Amino acid sequence: KEISDKIIEYLNNKQNIEVLFYDDEDKIKYYGQNLSKIRIRTLDYELARNIERDINNIFENEVKAHAAFPNMYYENSKHALIDIVSTKAGKEGGIKKILEMLNIGAEQAVTIGDGRNDIAMIKEYSGYSMETAEKEVKDVASKIFNTIADALDYLKVDCDN
Repeated sequence: KEISDKIIEYLNNKQNIEVLFYDDEDKIKYYGQNLSKIRIRTLDYELARNIERDINNIFENEVKAHAAFPNMYYENSKHALIDIVSTKAGKEGGIKKILEMLNIGAEQAVTIGDGRNDIAMIKEYSGYSMETAEKEVKDVASKIFNTIADALDYLKVDCDN
């Protein structure tokens, strides 16, 4: 709640944005409760990049912001989207938790990502990327594939069994 309030205070002086609040992936009205995600929408792409940078710099230990731009994930959207989530809510943390529960070593995990929100996961697990990913994503990948089928073939995973 305290962190959410600080983020909202930071966003209050921004114009040309719409702020949406989420609790367990359901859009809600904010009344000071704990949030699972804050999403910002804007048509100003430079503003989106600046907000993403600022949030990551100001709240680096508590939350992380990921910006997605039109046609990156949402083909019918003209908005840039910035999702702000807890640093404990990332994909890499979720994978770590599952590996611990199953008593599996990190070296046995395979990750493949194509979005900027996958960068931490790809770094953590020496993961792969798709050719369609942004440059920042491909830069951290240990290997880049054209299709998921190519990645599975490389890993010799038999999807039929």
